[in-house]
Amino acid sequence: MRALLYDQPTSEQKERRRRAVRVGRLLRLLRAHGILKKGPRTHRSQFTTTVRQALAAMFGAADDTTAQLARLAAGPKASSLRSRVLERIVLSHDDSRR
Repeated sequence: MRALLYDQPTSEQKERRRRAVRVGRLLRLLRAHGILKKGPRTHRSQFTTTVRQALAAMFGAADDTTAQLARLAAGPKASSLRSRVLERIVLSHDDSRR
């Protein structure tokens, strides 16, 4: 996460400590908002299931045009839009494991 926030590494001890504290604060904030969860007996943090599903739906919808999304939402089976989005999530999840 530090590499994503800062372009250049630093050799100054005070600056490294400041950056480490900031990353820790951001991780705590993301956990408090339910975006990340920390696994038991590990230092790793992962996205929660809900966030992973939302990200997969957003990335899947990003490939579609606005007209395609509107057609899906207004189609005769608009009530099943949620199931189609969830199906897309499952398919994209299966594809990412291959």
